[in-house]
Formats: sequence, C-alpha cells, structure tokens
Amino acid sequence: MYPFKPGHVFVRDTWYVAALSAEIDAGMIERRILDEPVLLYRTEAGDPVAMAGLCPHRRLPLAMGRRVGDAVQCAYHGITFGPDGSCLRVPSQASPGSRMRVRTYPVVERWNWVWIWTGDPAAADPALIPDHGEMGLRDGWEATPAEHYAVPARYQLLIENLQDLSHISYLHGAYVEDAAWTETPVQTMFEGGGMRSARISHDTPLSGFNAWCFPDAAPRVDQELRSVFKSPGVTYSGPIVGETPGEACNGRYLGTMFAVHAITPETPRSTHYFSTTTRDFRTGDTAFSEELHRMDIEVRMQDVVALGAIERHLSDESRLAPEISVAADTPALHVRRLVEKMIAAEQAA
Repeated sequence: MYPFKPGHVFVRDTWYVAALSAEIDAGMIERRILDEPVLLYRTEAGDPVAMAGLCPHRRLPLAMGRRVGDAVQCAYHGITFGPDGSCLRVPSQASPGSRMRVRTYPVVERWNWVWIWTGDPAAADPALIPDHGEMGLRDGWEATPAEHYAVPARYQLLIENLQDLSHISYLHGAYVEDAAWTETPVQTMFEGGGMRSARISHDTPLSGFNAWCFPDAAPRVDQELRSVFKSPGVTYSGPIVGETPGEACNGRYLGTMFAVHAITPETPRSTHYFSTTTRDFRTGDTAFSEELHRMDIEVRMQDVVALGAIERHLSDESRLAPEISVAADTPALHVRRLVEKMIAAEQAA
C-alpha cells in the first residue's frame, strides 16, 4: 500500500494525539485509531481513560453503554469494566472470570491534547512525547484554538505534505505568497530519530504575509522556513523572521510562527489531524489572533481537500504510472524512509 508494503502500514510504538481535551469533557466518545475502535472518557477525578472500544462478549461498541462511576457498562448485557480494563461484573454469573477484560492504553494529557500510546505498554515513556515548548506551546507564546480535522487520506500523504513547504505558495497562495518557500534550496539535518529541514534566505523583499504579521518591519528580511519531523505523530513548521541588517535597521528579530501538526492514523486510508498555530509576537492582539485562526482553518482545509483528491486516485494503485519526484521532495522522501525503518523495526521485533 503506497508508499509502504501491504500490511506494514502503521508505527505503533509511538505517542499519538487521540482527542482534544474538550472532546472528552462531555462524556464518552469512540474514535478509530490505527484501524481499531478506542473508547475515550474521563474518570470522576478527571483523568483520561482509553480502552478498546468493543465489548469482548459480543462486540457491541462500549460507547453505546453508560458510565457507572468510573466504570463502563455495556448496553447489551450489562457487563461492566473498570478504567483499568478489568471486568467488574457479569450480571448473568457470580464471578466475571479472569478472561473477561478489555485492553487499555497508556494516556497522558498535555496542553489541550490527550495522547495515546498504541504499542507495547511497557515502552510507553511519557518523556517520548515531543517537547511542547519547542513547538511554541509554552509561556510567552500564543496558540490558536486546537482544531480536529478528518482527512480522507492515508496519514503518510499528510506527513509528506507538511514536509514539502514548496506547495505553500501555490495551494495556499491566497494567504502566503512568498517565493522563498519555493525557490530557496532546502537543507536537511537528522536529529534524535527525527529530521529538521530549512530554507534559509537573506535580504529578500517583505512578503505580503510577513507585512501582515509585522506591520512595522523594514522592507527586506532574513528568514528561516523550518519544518521539523519529530515522530510519525507530530511535525511542526513555519517561519523565523528578522530584518536584514543594513543602513535602515539593525537586523531586529521580528518573530517566529509554527504551525503544529499532530497526525493520527484512523484507518489505512484516513487520518485524524489535530492542529494549532503558535507565535511569539503580537501576543494579546485579539483581532490578529482571530484572523490568524480563521486563516489557519481555511489553509488546513485546503490540504484536507487536496489530499482527499489524491487518495481517491490511489484506490487502484496498480493502474497508476510510477511516481515522479522533484528536488523539493527531498525532506518528504527522507521522512518516508524514516517511517519505513520504524515500521520494519517493529515488524522484525
């Protein structure tokens, strides 16, 4: 299955975002993650819980049941499971038995996201969750409201889209029209199991997008257009901008903006996309924040529509001509190889 081998599609030993925190504040929800149904809810103390979404008795979705304190009671026969997955009660027999239980997943809540570990529970180290501060989710920065998009396309298409910054001036050209995103050569560095790519330009004209972000900026700027692949579940990208030193200015730093992307496979052909955009400039500017959020939604929906159109033509891959890549695809192809290695290592283990 493009671009991976059939049956070897997902990386399991990693952290993914399962839901926005607000999504499970109101009750139980079922979400398909790595092609498996997962039930999400909170205990009465507010702790998030993730468990397999089907009752092991007759496979009725547990989300159709009801809460009994911190436990979940199946709507079909009243079999009740605790937040650790153990069976607490089978109404038709005196003892639930040792086999009646459901799988639970390690979960951690950070920022406005609930993270889930989908692999070996013994390897679920919260320290492996990407550093939120690095992405701008920290004091001194401002973030747009967290959003969740349903992408009708396989997750690797989204990962590679977010490594290919050259598409921005075209697919998103109504908002970001900057030749630096396309014409500047891209540099790549591998770090900590992930990868960072950058397009570094000097003394370029202030684009319309940068003029909107930095109204008092000098007419020429230096910028680094950065994209960072942290894991199959997280990447972030965006510009780091400063004025070009010269007679008119002293090279003042202007600001950094990162689009943060949390990517969770739903099925082999669909993806959960959780997002926010962070910045360290014009914090507290409510009008700017609202306009940025509106633009952010429209830009990400352009990706959703484009990737869905690609996915529809991948339904019969045997009839497609071979893929042709170009120089701008280098970061995406490097990341494709990284993900392939992760999948292969898990399959070998």
